[in-house]
Amino acid sequence: MPLRLDNLTALRFFAAFSVFLHHLRPFDLNLSKSLWGVNLGWTVSFFFVLSGFVLSYSYHGRIRTLGDSGRFIAVRFFRLWPLHVACGLIALALIGASSAPNLTKVYLFLTLQHAWIPSLETAFFLNAVSWSISVELFFYIVFGLISVLSIRTGILLIAAWTFAVVVLMLFVSWNPAAIPFGSGAPGSLPSMVTEQSFFHLSPPVRIVEFFAGILTFHLYARIRVPRNLIFPAQLACVVLIIAYMPLHRPIIELLQAEGPRVFAQVYPRSGMFLLFALVVYVFAHQHGAVSRILSCRPLVFLGEISFAIYMVHQILIVFLQSHGAAVVFGPWPAAFCAFALTVIASWTLYRFVERPGLAWAKTTFAAPRRSTINP
Repeated sequence: MPLRLDNLTALRFFAAFSVFLHHLRPFDLNLSKSLWGVNLGWTVSFFFVLSGFVLSYSYHGRIRTLGDSGRFIAVRFFRLWPLHVACGLIALALIGASSAPNLTKVYLFLTLQHAWIPSLETAFFLNAVSWSISVELFFYIVFGLISVLSIRTGILLIAAWTFAVVVLMLFVSWNPAAIPFGSGAPGSLPSMVTEQSFFHLSPPVRIVEFFAGILTFHLYARIRVPRNLIFPAQLACVVLIIAYMPLHRPIIELLQAEGPRVFAQVYPRSGMFLLFALVVYVFAHQHGAVSRILSCRPLVFLGEISFAIYMVHQILIVFLQSHGAAVVFGPWPAAFCAFALTVIASWTLYRFVERPGLAWAKTTFAAPRRSTINP
């Protein structure tokens, strides 16, 4: 297998850019409504699928013991934490706290557990987009633990977990009063967990998308698209996504009218994860004209800083909106300014925060060298 997946790295940028477009509403640009009602924040689901694939690809056969698992979790925590804290400080300086702070929320935020109590008030504290990396940390812990199992046992566990999530969604749909979700009124943290926030934010629910990425890797490792069919397959994926867009809203309306209620709530944000898994599988092949275009250096660079783009963009949009950028310059110039500032800030954060933090973690938590001298 090649060491780099440049075209998948480039796709990370397009996913981050989709979320950027979704968050332009402070400039009166509701692109999620304009594009056939597709919630452009849907690409968070793509990130979850891609994460499961890339981790499986990168760590295949490398996590054999609980010690390996612990080192993996530590490295991945510090993959997220430095940029998370830096963006939290930027948000605090530029726009202030997103909700009234208390020691519990500050603790959860600093330890990346703030989405583990899946209320909007807690998960969206300070830097709203960081809820997803709190969810990712949960994924990393589960991945580190199941990687010490055999592949067969791991897949059976994934299947059982996914089945349990589906059963829970059906149960809540048919028995809405069975679980005492809160109404969203102010109060203690548990009371703020509503049915919608639970199924939107809860890591044990969203991990099904991450599992799809893991299974996609195992498919990729065993079955490859013939080289002469890679370009048609990649082109077909692009066409499929474009063709799907006008169908998105009718599918949601059908679910709302005929389907289980929770499925209708979940689908707009994460119902496309199987489509994203197909895209990841096809584009993991590093050949074909589309792959060559995606692998050009500018797109790969934007993909490399896409984590920082995702983490800082909403802060800058809200900051510019609070200073009247859309009023002074107009919505689209303000959006362009926000994107330019986002790219500049993201490169700076990638260069001076994200990359050094990851390098430190890999060195600090490196596996000990095994002696080759017999005792």
